[in-house]
Amino acid sequence: MTDDQKHDADDVREVIASSLDTAEERAMSLKEFQRIFKTFGRNLSGRKFSDLQQKLVAIYDLEKLENLQEKISDTVERHILFDDKFLTVYQNVVNIAEIKNKLDTIFSTYQPDPEVESQVNKRTFYPFQRHNIRDDLIISYQFSQVRELTVRQEIDTNDLKDSISDLYSSVFGFKTTELSCFDSVILDEERNILIILIDLARVMPRNELNVIHSNFSHFIKRELGLEIMQAYDFLAAPLDLFPCIQKFYDEAVDKVSGVTEIYFTTTEGTAHHEKLRGDSVDIRQVTYHESGVNGLKNTVVDGVKLDETITPYRISKKYYDRDIEISLNSSYNALSNINGSHLYNAFVIGSRSYEDIEFVLNKILTLR
Repeated sequence: MTDDQKHDADDVREVIASSLDTAEERAMSLKEFQRIFKTFGRNLSGRKFSDLQQKLVAIYDLEKLENLQEKISDTVERHILFDDKFLTVYQNVVNIAEIKNKLDTIFSTYQPDPEVESQVNKRTFYPFQRHNIRDDLIISYQFSQVRELTVRQEIDTNDLKDSISDLYSSVFGFKTTELSCFDSVILDEERNILIILIDLARVMPRNELNVIHSNFSHFIKRELGLEIMQAYDFLAAPLDLFPCIQKFYDEAVDKVSGVTEIYFTTTEGTAHHEKLRGDSVDIRQVTYHESGVNGLKNTVVDGVKLDETITPYRISKKYYDRDIEISLNSSYNALSNINGSHLYNAFVIGSRSYEDIEFVLNKILTLR
């Protein structure tokens, strides 16, 4: 290897290491990157992200390094764009063409100021990228914001005192860090639908997600201009997803999807929580759940079969053929809300393209 090639290889290793740092900060699945590394060599395995970074020095082939870098970077970019999102849907947006023109103007005229953004106010959203997803009819407008996050990380036992490292095989800690997050507005002009995606849904606490969603919505409303919003405020009417919870549960059992977690009440008002464990793929087929539900249906009082059932108020469903999980997380209190039960957001985990987001959207719209 020439000196120039060695320098090029070091540059590529640095890009890969930076992408792996981003993946760890964003709490991406380590297993996903372990699988990628193993496709480039059986000996390229590691128990942690830092182990994978150390394996880079064992790859001398520049072409191999560049192919690995392309795969790692693409995986991280797709995650940033589409995965781990807090999704809200707005239908029948009658002024969607005006909104598109305004957003196009914002993104075409925005000039980043490095000095300002290096001292970024955490309440500020900045235009980041515009993605033409499909024939100028479906467009994603991506904004960035720096947020303070508390993330769980594994601590290298070699960095600990022997008195501690000798006692534990694995040690984890919580680290507070500032991280660039990416929220999106997606416009579907074909169906007059607007979607808001808030980043890092799993990492952020639910109360903070709600605040971020509110702040982002107000920011978008302000940027679009009051002259647009006075006639029609689409942000005031998000799609109610609560009816989908029961329908997710009632969907036919098949081989490509399954309920992975559920919170529900019985007729007596007792609340239950069940989470899929072991090799099972659907809670509805687990003996404990199945027998309990059948027991409710066959309850007999004074000789009368009551045919009772459960009322789910929070559910997660995984579509194994796409490796996507959709979570609809309402609360027990919502069942007795005087104004009725409502839910306006879904958690989407595992999506890697707009086609995946569209699958979730179509699933929700079909079930409603």
